[in-house]
Amino acid sequence: ERLEVRHDDVVRLLTPAVERLNVNGCKHLPDATIAAVAVNCPKLQKLCLCSCENLTDASMAAIAENCRELTTLCVAQCKKLTDVSIVAVAERCSKITALNLGCCKELTDASIEAVAKNCPHLTALNVEGCMILTGASIAAFS
Repeated sequence: ERLEVRHDDVVRLLTPAVERLNVNGCKHLPDATIAAVAVNCPKLQKLCLCSCENLTDASMAAIAENCRELTTLCVAQCKKLTDVSIVAVAERCSKITALNLGCCKELTDASIEAVAKNCPHLTALNVEGCMILTGASIAAFS
């Protein structure tokens, strides 16, 4: 039997001291959970939200607004995210060194251009399966 992680389970664990959180594969977590993470964990440095399929731009807006220490963000397979999310994170979380956007199928060159412009410490970027991206994304880093 599979254990389902729920909103209340995650929120109970949140403290201002949390620097790393991995909820990879928690497909049913709502935006409210990630907003609570953002508000309650201002020192968050590493956040893995891979395959959290219910998350929308509202989650990323909360992360961008409250988690300025973020260095690693994984949102691969978060298929509802759009450029609004990634641009907001890039503009407000400039300490990012690793960003996994794999299979975020709604993202365009605007996301990658914002990352290139605003994340000078970036050393790892995964855009595998981001089918809308063009050569302009690569050119943004030159």
